[in-house]
Amino acid sequence: MRALILHTSDGSSKQFAEALVSELSKQNCRAEATAAGDGGSSPVTTAQYQVVCVITTFQGFWKPQLPAELDALLRRCSRLEGKKGAAFVTAKLGAGKALKVLMARMEQQGMMVEDFAAIRSANEAQVLAKRIMRLVPAK
Repeated sequence: MRALILHTSDGSSKQFAEALVSELSKQNCRAEATAAGDGGSSPVTTAQYQVVCVITTFQGFWKPQLPAELDALLRRCSRLEGKKGAAFVTAKLGAGKALKVLMARMEQQGMMVEDFAAIRSANEAQVLAKRIMRLVPAK
């Protein structure tokens, strides 16, 4: 299985993405991480990946705001239609609403969001890697 992890460029998202890549590679999954600030405006193709994960932070409680760099990154991605996806936000007050906003943005791009969670630390990467591996059955 191959997985692409899209994340924002802040420290906590980057740290969790690196931990998730490490855990997925232990489970015989080829995983790659792409930060929102990497590559400027060059397109990101997702054709070779079975699962696309998005990790982000957010601001606000009543109406959560996702970073603008995440929207730009999702727009740069091609071939997202029909891809299985996983959405992760940092765990704090308003995380449920932020997850709904993130999943809606992912579904606007054509992804099928099949897993989601609010994450507290990089220590949760092992459990989430197992959940991601279950999204695509082994052949």
